[in-house]
Amino acid sequence: MFNHKRPKIGLALSGGGLRGVSHIGILKVFAAENIPVDFIAGTSAGSIFAAFVSLGYAPEQLETLATQVHKRQLFDSNLNVTILLWHAALDYLLRRFSIWSLIPRGLIKGQRLEYYLNTQYRGKTLADAKIPVAILATDIHTGESILFASPQTR
Repeated sequence: MFNHKRPKIGLALSGGGLRGVSHIGILKVFAAENIPVDFIAGTSAGSIFAAFVSLGYAPEQLETLATQVHKRQLFDSNLNVTILLWHAALDYLLRRFSIWSLIPRGLIKGQRLEYYLNTQYRGKTLADAKIPVAILATDIHTGESILFASPQTR
């Protein structure tokens, strides 16, 4: 009789390193309450979960991934806080005096994280997204924002 269109729901997942795992709890509540996600976006850690959700991963699958992965699988180096602080200070000084381009890039390259995510995504790309997705990143060289989006998002 009545043709009520439900409102579209978009979900934005933030960064925050390991705190990004908290997004799984939100996704579990949405699933339990049958709240559909029509669009998803993320940055930093949130972008990893947004990509998984857009590819059709259920919250329980994400929880399994998050609890079974080991730090050694994700990070290229087991650096301690002192080294990271030293690296941050050095990075500031190099940028301040414009000689950053002479120094090799980061202590943590992200190669292990990239490898792990590639094995989990199983060759799928944003073009395979079941839910429109947008990923916001920052170009570390220019500081400009970069938007990666599934074709149906554009």
